[in-house]
Amino acid sequence: MSYFIVGKVLDVPSSYFPVFSLIWTFGCFLLPLMMLQLYFYAKENNGLAIKYIANGVLVLLTLLMLIGIIGFTPILHKLTIGAPIVF
Repeated sequence: MSYFIVGKVLDVPSSYFPVFSLIWTFGCFLLPLMMLQLYFYAKENNGLAIKYIANGVLVLLTLLMLIGIIGFTPILHKLTIGAPIVF
């Protein structure tokens, strides 16, 4: 859901959506695994910079997830009351 909201805010043309949807579908499995690998690497490494990078990426991904949750809430409400969904 966050890609719909980010696309609306950044005014991305709808012609990019099929390509982005394909990349996002693959990325929704790959991105959490990459974040987990980065977390483990930062945990094993004593470098402070890599720990800040891992923390920043985790915060960014958490904010994107929050945008998706907040954006989906009105749609879920419309589904529960039986109202039509309009984008």
